Amino acid sequence: MNGHQQLSISVWRKPESSRLMKNLIIVWLVQSYANVVSGRLCPSDPLCQCTLFKQNMDCSDRNITEIPALPAHLIEINFSGNTIKEVPDDVFYNNGLLEILDLSHNLISSLHQRSLYGLVNVKRLLLNNNYISYVHCLTLTALQSLIELNFKMNLYDSLGLNVTGITLITAKLDFRQPTNMTRKFWSMPTLRNMDVSGVTGICNVTTLTSEVFKLLPKLETINLSACSINYIYIGTFRKLSNLIHLDVSLNRCLKFSGLENITNDLPYTSIKTLNINKIHQANELTTEISIRHFQNLKNTTLETLHIEGNRIQLVESEALLYIPKTMRNVFAADNQFSFGGFIKDVLNISIHFVNVSNMFTPHYPIEKPEICDFPEDRCIRSEDGHKRYLHSLEEEQNNIQPSISIPPNMTKVIYRGCNLRFEIPFLRVSSNKSSKFKNLYVQNNLLGFVLPKDTDGAILRYVKKLQVINLAYNRIQRLPWKFFKQQRLLRKLYISNNMLNNITFDISHMDHLMYLDISKNRLSSLSQSFRDQLQEKFKQNEKLKVDISGNNFQCICDNVDFVQWVSIYHPHLDNLHLTRCQLKDRTTLDLKEVQHIYDMLRKECSSYTALVIGIAILIAFCGSIVLWGMIYRHRWKIRYLYYIIKSKYHGTIKAPSSTDTREYKYDAFISYDENDSNFVHNNLLHQLERDGGLKLCIHKRDFVPGNDIAANITSSIHVSRKVIIVMSCHFLESYWCMFEYNMARMESIYSRDKENILFMIFLEQIQPGQLPLHILELVQDQSYIEYPNDEYGNTVFWGKLRDVLVG
Repeated sequence: MNGHQQLSISVWRKPESSRLMKNLIIVWLVQSYANVVSGRLCPSDPLCQCTLFKQNMDCSDRNITEIPALPAHLIEINFSGNTIKEVPDDVFYNNGLLEILDLSHNLISSLHQRSLYGLVNVKRLLLNNNYISYVHCLTLTALQSLIELNFKMNLYDSLGLNVTGITLITAKLDFRQPTNMTRKFWSMPTLRNMDVSGVTGICNVTTLTSEVFKLLPKLETINLSACSINYIYIGTFRKLSNLIHLDVSLNRCLKFSGLENITNDLPYTSIKTLNINKIHQANELTTEISIRHFQNLKNTTLETLHIEGNRIQLVESEALLYIPKTMRNVFAADNQFSFGGFIKDVLNISIHFVNVSNMFTPHYPIEKPEICDFPEDRCIRSEDGHKRYLHSLEEEQNNIQPSISIPPNMTKVIYRGCNLRFEIPFLRVSSNKSSKFKNLYVQNNLLGFVLPKDTDGAILRYVKKLQVINLAYNRIQRLPWKFFKQQRLLRKLYISNNMLNNITFDISHMDHLMYLDISKNRLSSLSQSFRDQLQEKFKQNEKLKVDISGNNFQCICDNVDFVQWVSIYHPHLDNLHLTRCQLKDRTTLDLKEVQHIYDMLRKECSSYTALVIGIAILIAFCGSIVLWGMIYRHRWKIRYLYYIIKSKYHGTIKAPSSTDTREYKYDAFISYDENDSNFVHNNLLHQLERDGGLKLCIHKRDFVPGNDIAANITSSIHVSRKVIIVMSCHFLESYWCMFEYNMARMESIYSRDKENILFMIFLEQIQPGQLPLHILELVQDQSYIEYPNDEYGNTVFWGKLRDVLVG
């Protein structure tokens, strides 16, 4: 109450100062609220630069120079990447709940007895990458719950740390070993993971003896990579019965002679993973794995072996037989294997996975080679002790054996980046021994030189249970239709980053296909046959995805069907936002907007299409009318010429030299209907042949047997001087009579220089309206005569007819 009265009096007496105070209070409240909302502390505290989230505080990379008083409720705090130079005594006195403390990458130079006092619950402490040169012997003993310590990259010798009474499980330390001095670690009976790798810290230990890990009986993981190790004595790892993972990689002076001592100890351990990558100099002579290197592995429980970058070319015969039955995975990339001497041993091992990528990779002298204490030459020697140099890279690639068997339990092979340009060597297996082989990775090679030749699918014929095939980056221009004919169980197929112009292989039998990657090729479209295959696959499996991105698709009128197909099946197309297509004007569009592109193309192309189709139909229609009109108009000429040429070809008639000098076989060809044969045979032949001395051609008597009627008619008219038409109603109704008439008309026009050789005899009265136009024209030219019915008229009739035929 008194406080309120005093406040009221002060406000009453000094109104201006009270308003100022109110404003300051409001600003302070707003800023405090903002700091709480953003997870930051008050602005007067150095921790205002930190981010607070519940019980975790991130103060990394904030240019903090000292450790301030911390809230007591924190469980984790990160001070890494600052410029803190010291850890004051009792600075963590109130932080009994803190479990993780990161002071790495600072400028700390010393740790005093009470620097870490109060951190009774810290489980993980990171002090790496500082400048610590002094540590009190009791500093770490205050950390009763510590299970992980990282003290790498400091000036203080890690082996001098007093960890008595601490239940450490993981220790990441530097390991310095002066010349001609053997050292060992402190007693840490609970330690399971030891990391002294020179990759992330300082490790300079030339020699390892049985004393080094003597006081660390429960070690399960040891990382000794990049430690400049030259020699490891037998017994170094023998007492580590719990050892599961051992990494001695990047010790280029160790070589395989040092490996022999390691494998000698491993049967006494529980080893599962062994990493011996790059234990040879990068530019030494190629080397050989011998029996003595592997013989002690037979009695181990080894499952995974890393042996990459060791310039291995040869494997001694039967050496692989010492690989334990428990072995499942082998990482052997960046070597120079010669697939020759050890092939017969491969089928007797139980490996499921192998990576032999990047073989024959050239190593450039970028790094300085390690200086070894044992400089003797360790290249391969023959039995007589002389150096035996292995094949060069070129010789190896030329002499490689394409018939290499694979282990019966193999499920996955990675063979990428090996410059492979011959038949895939490890797929030539027999019987059903490859039944478990499911994954094949051969990307980054040169298989485009050999795969297009495999028209029958011979390369993959024995690996019928493959589920994953990766053929990316192989310069493949084409794959034959039957290349994958045995891969009915295939689930994933990668053929990206090649040179395919068209998809020519069959996928219709791949009922389990889930993913097809044909991205980054040279496709301008997808053929109709391949789209049909994909449509069937989409119906069978709604989860099937196809990646067609990174190709040179053309959004032009010729590809409208393809664009429409994309618009329909776009849910099945992966990375459609990375798929581009080029318009006619070279504008590039994103196929993610495929519906818009299709609508635009349909409008643009439909006008041209309709116009082109309309013009084409019109031209075709008009052309057909003109053609059929010409054919109809000249039908008799065409038939006449056909039969004339045919008769000349068969020698029935001879080619005339001239119409003036031509001699005719007959004086007249008589054309008549069978119903008028009585007049022809009883009257016409009697009057003209017997009495008139003329030679007539009658079809029943003079046609050549065996020739068709049309040919006989045409050839007979052609060798007759005149043609007599016995005209009657029956004649007009007869097809062959009209044929004879038209052939005679064609003969007069095209063989007799339009000479009128036709003469008609009307046996009966026929009205002009009953006569065809071309016959009526002949009647009007007076080329006819009517047969009379009286005796005097008959005499005159036959006389005129003889005159016509003779003249």
